Amino acid sequence: MLSLPCWLLINWVTRSFLPFPYPDDEFSNASKAIVYNGNIYKHPTEERYFYQCLSGRYAYTFTLKDNRMENVSYLLNEPPVFQLGKDGTNVYMANETLFGGTCYVTGKYIYVKLENFTMGDFAEGTIEKRNEGYACWFNNEIKAFDWDGNPVRTYKFDRYLSNFVVDREDRFLYAMTKDVETDKDSLVKYELKD
Repeated sequence: MLSLPCWLLINWVTRSFLPFPYPDDEFSNASKAIVYNGNIYKHPTEERYFYQCLSGRYAYTFTLKDNRMENVSYLLNEPPVFQLGKDGTNVYMANETLFGGTCYVTGKYIYVKLENFTMGDFAEGTIEKRNEGYACWFNNEIKAFDWDGNPVRTYKFDRYLSNFVVDREDRFLYAMTKDVETDKDSLVKYELKD
């Protein structure tokens, strides 16, 4: 996994820089690097990649050729909404900007657990009350996409989950959860049925 706190992607194999395609042209690269901070995951066996922005609903798969992104397929295409500060560089997320989510990739699928709240919800301080006592990064639903960006399945669980992983065969999901009354964490295992 590569982190994106910069303005260019770095290909460590070829030691070259790749321009990152930000969707907003009217803002500086420094501002966009803050807003579009996210993670890149590599397919386990192929030269395919998955990028997920930490804010908004913005995620896509892509391949690389001659240090250029190609074959971009969007899973989610709602970039974060933001405003520039008076200094022209610092950014502020708009109240309507959705939180991002947690992802995990296998050779077959990309699993995405979205956080179903906005920056405005966070500012109001009512997330735990509205999320059955759980913090904003807990959810009881995970979406599976293929590597072409097509939705394949939505899994609903009997518990709210935070971090998770899926085994290589896409048979089992392991996740952290907690008891909201005791605040005790536990590891749970689910069988993923098609």
